[in-house]
Amino acid sequence: MASYRVRGSFGYALYSIFGKAALKKYDTLTITAYTFIFASLALLPFSNFINSGESFSMGSFWIYLAGMGFFPSVLAYLLYTKGLEEVESSRASIVATIEPVIGALVGFFFFREVLSGWQLAGVLIILAAVVLIQEQK
Repeated sequence: MASYRVRGSFGYALYSIFGKAALKKYDTLTITAYTFIFASLALLPFSNFINSGESFSMGSFWIYLAGMGFFPSVLAYLLYTKGLEEVESSRASIVATIEPVIGALVGFFFFREVLSGWQLAGVLIILAAVVLIQEQK
């Protein structure tokens, strides 16, 4: 499990660096489209389409696929890439760490999940880091 996180983190770091460089020549939409095309092709060998065939025939599958594919994936990457136009990649990646904080707070307020002391401390540290990075000139 840890190796998947390392690879994901490495890919995310590369996206921030190469995304910023690509913005000098390409549009945000172009960069995001190519990112999703190549990421999909890279993940294709690891997918289990053979055993998932009947899922494709259900209408709810396509609704969930559209919702999960657009909002937390495509829209998030479009906005992040657009933000890279204005912000240096090191700051953008730190500000983007607020994502799990939002997830934890949504879970707490809307789904009545319990936050441990360590989770609350992590939320506060991340918020402090985001505020500090915005204050520095």
